[in-house]
Amino acid sequence: MIVTAQKVGENSVEVVLPKKTAQELDIREGLKLYAHYDDGSILFSRTKESPYKVKVREGTSPRVTIPKEINTLLGIEPGYFLEVVKLDDGFKLIPREEITLEEFLEHLDKVFREVYEFMKKDLMVKLPDDIKVAAWPVVEKKYRPRPTVLAIAEPHSKTIAFRYTRPSLIDFIHELIHLAGGDEVYAADISPIILFAFKNRNKIKTPIDIMKIFDAFTLEDLNKIVQKYGLKDIKDYYRVSGVVPYLYDPNYNRLPEYTEKDEVFAFILEVSAGAPYGYIHEKLMIDVLNELAERTGNAPSESERK
Repeated sequence: MIVTAQKVGENSVEVVLPKKTAQELDIREGLKLYAHYDDGSILFSRTKESPYKVKVREGTSPRVTIPKEINTLLGIEPGYFLEVVKLDDGFKLIPREEITLEEFLEHLDKVFREVYEFMKKDLMVKLPDDIKVAAWPVVEKKYRPRPTVLAIAEPHSKTIAFRYTRPSLIDFIHELIHLAGGDEVYAADISPIILFAFKNRNKIKTPIDIMKIFDAFTLEDLNKIVQKYGLKDIKDYYRVSGVVPYLYDPNYNRLPEYTEKDEVFAFILEVSAGAPYGYIHEKLMIDVLNELAERTGNAPSESERK
């Protein structure tokens, strides 16, 4: 069982125990525990007395304070991972600077596991098996990220980290794409498409090699898709939507510095941006994904062919 440390006041740290964990440990509001430093971990006992008495308080879930004197020895900061080990008369908290992705998924809502499995199985995203998740305080000391940075990936060490112990789904997907080989721009572009595919998984065919979405189509392919809706071509789609993409002049003539491949890329991004809001954008995105499934779902991916 993994929990995370939280800040209380200026100098105190506490642990919020999920209700299921609290029930397994028989920890409830008002219970008096004795805290001990125990060879690099914290032991909370009902019977083994010590100078450090802790009273469990109730919030949305039971909360246990880590005594400042013990925390000085361990240096646990908010965002640190703590492994919970059940004992006969209490429990032990073992600080962890990183945990496995499996442990992280157990710590989160089940939707994160569903997204991860969907990416691997249905979208054919090639992810390493031994992904690790680092505690954010460790990342801050190493990289000193700007306050606006919400997550970090280290592909060479197969490690990801999140500023918040429950990240957004889009940030979770984004960092996994880095581990699959995508750069910053690519991860930003494809993450919303993956999230859309997951939310509409009952409407699309699978498997899909989603990482090929920007390379699998020609302009003619996309024109055929929009023609199903009474439109002449993708430029007609833009006219109806009231959009002039960056690679066209006001009359929808492609600017000389761009190519047909750029048009394909821009169209998929434009449809992806509108898809969560419904109307024709959603239908087009589903059509694009289903067409991609027809083209790539049963074919070996590039990494498998090597």
